[in-house]
Amino acid sequence: ALIGLIIVIYTGAMTPEKLRKVIKYNPLATATQPASTNSSIQTGLIRLKRRDISLPALGASFVSGGGAAVEIPNGLLVAERGGRMFHVDLSEREPTLQKTDIAIDINNAGYQQFAESEGYAIKPGRSVGYAGLGMRLHDLLLLANGHRLMASFTRWDDAKNCARLYFAITDLDLSGPLPVAAPWRDVFQTEPCLGLSPRKSKPFAGHQAGGRMIELGSERILVTVGDFKNDGSKRAMTTADPNVDYGKTHIIDLATGSVQRRFTTGHRNPQGLVRREDGAVWSTEHGPLGGDEVNKLIEGLDYGWARLRRLRLANRRAP
Repeated sequence: ALIGLIIVIYTGAMTPEKLRKVIKYNPLATATQPASTNSSIQTGLIRLKRRDISLPALGASFVSGGGAAVEIPNGLLVAERGGRMFHVDLSEREPTLQKTDIAIDINNAGYQQFAESEGYAIKPGRSVGYAGLGMRLHDLLLLANGHRLMASFTRWDDAKNCARLYFAITDLDLSGPLPVAAPWRDVFQTEPCLGLSPRKSKPFAGHQAGGRMIELGSERILVTVGDFKNDGSKRAMTTADPNVDYGKTHIIDLATGSVQRRFTTGHRNPQGLVRREDGAVWSTEHGPLGGDEVNKLIEGLDYGWARLRRLRLANRRAP
């Protein structure tokens, strides 16, 4: 086995980066990690205490490689990428993991069945490659009242053979040993519904969904929506198109269950979102090959994607 590994690395079939990902997310590796380790990070001003918790080491049924987590009393509510949710109890010295009855149906099975029938490459379910991840849960947000939970996720539509990014909300009951949720209610879904990519090796760019959420107050939630490779090259539509929801941020009004207004446009994959004490909203955004951004979001502004992409390509081709 060792000789075979050396050969694939030497021939370039397995790069060091690919090997790192395979080891990092392999169930055999994650399940044998210590359940909890403590360390520290020395900054220029203070020393930060750090605690790492290996969820697969706490429970063999937990599938690593994506998902979301949110802090609740006495621990964490953690969602797998497939929508199942677990409770991590941090009240004792050693953490424990228990599966809850809370889940979201993202219909990844329907996506895989259709993609395979159309001849697309589907990687194994535990693969970290985005060609295999398909539909997934992206973020969790516990609202300020402590009893309402929001989730963002992509869901496959069997009737139309396409997918959307959804934002849904539920009421939480935290009085028992495990959190319990009421039925989920969708509050926003992106349009148009996205079919599979023209590239057979990469059927759906679910990794480029955005999906972050912050609470603005007065029943308003600011959400990010990635472009799902809608850059005018991989797909015909672009983030600049005012008729599509992709590559933009939106404010959802929970009181009416609808989008109150579009906030900003021209985004690729905004996956970090924070609101400062002064009310300013900042976002981090993944670039295509480097070029990651930190932006202060100002209502009405266009942040340049994919228009800047075309300008960069034009400059590269210029003599």
